[in-house]
Amino acid sequence: MSADFDDMASKAKAAHEARIAKQDRQDAAQRDDKALIVEAAIAALTAEVLPLLEKAAAAFRQNGIETKITKDFEVKGIVSKNPTMTFSRLLKNSLW
Repeated sequence: MSADFDDMASKAKAAHEARIAKQDRQDAAQRDDKALIVEAAIAALTAEVLPLLEKAAAAFRQNGIETKITKDFEVKGIVSKNPTMTFSRLLKNSLW
């Protein structure tokens, strides 16, 4: 009779380990998918958005308005964080 329990326990353990391995593979695939999406987003921000912001900054500067462009692409391993880019006006005793 103990052999039956040993067999049941062995099968239960194997099934549990298989579920864990499957979940680990799924988690790894999701991380890989997110990494590809983030890389594409960074490429788009750099290639498409940044040149527009740089042109805007130049136009603002010609009119005496200083601006700042910031990039935060350090998102690897941080699930809840996305790559960002901001454009802001620097305040220097102006009315605007």
